[in-house]
Amino acid sequence: MARIVNLQDFLEKYPTSTPAKFTLDVIDDVLSENNGHWTFEFDGKVRSVQKSNVPLDTHTAITIQQLTKILFGYRSAASLVEHGKIAGWTSDNVKNLDAITVPQKPILADYF
Repeated sequence: MARIVNLQDFLEKYPTSTPAKFTLDVIDDVLSENNGHWTFEFDGKVRSVQKSNVPLDTHTAITIQQLTKILFGYRSAASLVEHGKIAGWTSDNVKNLDAITVPQKPILADYF
């Protein structure tokens, strides 16, 4: 089980080198600091993660749980859209988010 606690800090350190720019509306029922309209810009090694005062669009917002699945490589954004877990997204947002994700599936190494 995984959880993103500080979305801005997590994305500023996320291990990707794929250039991308997109915005997301994120809903987090537990940590209000993660709620909001976020703009992400990845340009090689330069990263910009900004939270703006734009009101949330709840019709296209993604929960922190679904975003965690995508960023940890457990599910793709395209898969979550296909299964109805994310609604109202443009194909550009899906492609941009899937393009930056680490394609490796998470594992739990257990050596008992």
